[in-house]
Amino acid sequence: MWVSAVAVSLAGMVALVVTARWLQWREDGTGARGGGSGGGACARPNVVVGPWRMIAFQRLDFTADDVARCVEGSDGIIGAGSSGTVYRAKMPNGEVIAVKKLWQPSAQKEGGAQAPEEPPKRKDEADADGGNRSMLAEVEVLGHLRHRNIVRLLGWCTDGEATLLLYEYMPNGSLDELLHGAVCRGKQAGLDWDARHRIAVGVAQGMSYLHHDCVPAVAHRDLKPSNILLDADMEARVADFGVAKALQGAAPMSVVAGSYGYIAPEYTYTLQVDEKSDVYSFGVVLLEILIGRRSVEAEYGEGSNIVDWTRRKVAAGNVMDAAEWADQQTREAVRDEMALALRVALLCTSRCPQERPSMRDVVSMLQEVRRGRKLLAPGVAKKQPKTN
Repeated sequence: MWVSAVAVSLAGMVALVVTARWLQWREDGTGARGGGSGGGACARPNVVVGPWRMIAFQRLDFTADDVARCVEGSDGIIGAGSSGTVYRAKMPNGEVIAVKKLWQPSAQKEGGAQAPEEPPKRKDEADADGGNRSMLAEVEVLGHLRHRNIVRLLGWCTDGEATLLLYEYMPNGSLDELLHGAVCRGKQAGLDWDARHRIAVGVAQGMSYLHHDCVPAVAHRDLKPSNILLDADMEARVADFGVAKALQGAAPMSVVAGSYGYIAPEYTYTLQVDEKSDVYSFGVVLLEILIGRRSVEAEYGEGSNIVDWTRRKVAAGNVMDAAEWADQQTREAVRDEMALALRVALLCTSRCPQERPSMRDVVSMLQEVRRGRKLLAPGVAKKQPKTN
C-alpha cells in the first residue's frame, strides 16, 4: 500500500512541476509579444492593445470598428488642434460624424531610436498617462451635457492605445473660418447683423449653461472663434473641451491654459479657474463678431489686442466705422443695436474681474439689444395719434 502512496505523491509532484514550467513559458511568450527587452514591439507599459471598444452616451447605429476604419488614412482630415486631429467620418448607415483622434504620447522605439516628433500640445496635457486619465474622466461628465449651443459628444472609442472622440458633425465649420478664413471677405459680406447677433447670443447661451445650469459648473477656459462651430442652420455650438474644468473645489492651475489674445489679464498670474475668465474670452469673441477683425493684429501695436484697440477707437468716437464688413447703410440701420452690443463686449473685457457680468446677464443684455425692434411687427407702421 505504501508503494501506491509513493507513486501518487510522485505523480502529483510531476504534475506541479509541469504546470509551473508551462505557466512560466506562457508568461515569457506574452512578455515577448508585449514589447519586453528582447521584443520588437513598442507597446507602452501598463497598456493592453486589443480590439476597439466603444463607450456611447446615446444609441449609435455603428460600431467602433466602423469609426476606426475612417481614421486610418488622411483623406478625411478636416482640421487639427492642440489635442488631436479631426476627421469627417461617414458611417455605413450614411450618418456623418466628426471624429477627433487624440495625439498619442511618444513611444520609445527599439534600439533607442527617436520617436516621431509630436504635434504641439498644451502644457497641461503633457503628462501622458495622468493627463489621459483626467481627460477621460472629464469626457464622462461632458458626455452628459445636453444643450442646443454645446457640441454633443456622442461617445468615445479606444483600443488601449489610441483614443477617438465622437462628435456630431458641424457642416458650416468654425466661426474663425467664417470671420477670418481664406474666403472670409465674401462670406463676411453675406453675414449681416442679424446673423452675427444670433451667433453671439447662441455662444452666450452655451456658456451660460456651463456656468449656471451644470452641476458642478464648468469653465471652458479656451473660448475662441475656432472653438465655436456652426451647424446647418448657422446655429453656434461651443466645442473643444480639452482643457475644461469643473469649478467645484478647483485648485489653481500649475500652467496657463487658453489661447493668446483671449486669456483674461488676471489669469496669467493667479492661475485661478473662474467663470470670469470665460466671460473675458467671450467679450473678445464678441468684439471679433462686431468688428470682423482678429483678436491680435500687428496694427494694434506691440502688446495690444483687439480690446485695447477698441477702447482707443471708442475714445476717438469712430469705432463703428472700423466694422469693415458693414457698409454705411447697414451701420446706419443698426448702429444703435451694434453700439449696445459693443457696450456688452467692453463690460465683459473689463480689467477688473468683479466688474464683468455673469454669462446669464450677458444673455439677457444681448437679447435686450433686439427687443425694441421686436416690439413692432415687421411691415407694420406705428399708428399715428388721431387729430381733430
